[in-house]
Amino acid sequence: MKQTILFFSLLLSTFTFSQSDTTYDMETYLKANGTISYYSSVVDRMFDFLKSEYESKNVPESVWTELESVKTEALTDITELIGQVYEGHFSKEEIQTLLEFYSTETGRKVNAKSELTVEDTQNRDIFYTSELGQKISEATESLNNVLQKVTQSWSADLYKNVAFKLKEKGYIKDE
Repeated sequence: MKQTILFFSLLLSTFTFSQSDTTYDMETYLKANGTISYYSSVVDRMFDFLKSEYESKNVPESVWTELESVKTEALTDITELIGQVYEGHFSKEEIQTLLEFYSTETGRKVNAKSELTVEDTQNRDIFYTSELGQKISEATESLNNVLQKVTQSWSADLYKNVAFKLKEKGYIKDE
């Protein structure tokens, strides 16, 4: 059951869509549940790593500030990529049902891993045993594998992009 709860949290943590009525709701949800914050910290850690890697090159802070402007686009990109993964597995109606559930008090408590009342537990179990809940459970391993690959590819591309921009500005890392 804990694995299922974690998967549901991951599932909704990573949803996004192309421009549609649910885009705003999902972006709001991703901000509220910490997903955007998580990927934002990934970008920040990458820049910390790059700064230490290029320390001997005396890259001015103004250049780092300019390069850090890629963060907004990078967060948009990962959100879209993850959304495409989920759109390939779930219909818009299923995604809307997920949004509706996790917008309820019970859904918010499940995401926050807060203590559930008896009623919350019943509501959670009803959702998890629904047809959609079963579909999500069956797709857990596959989705996690794809999400891991997408995240790795995204972070590698982001790193290469920033390193290329540094090189264009004349800052070449020692090999």
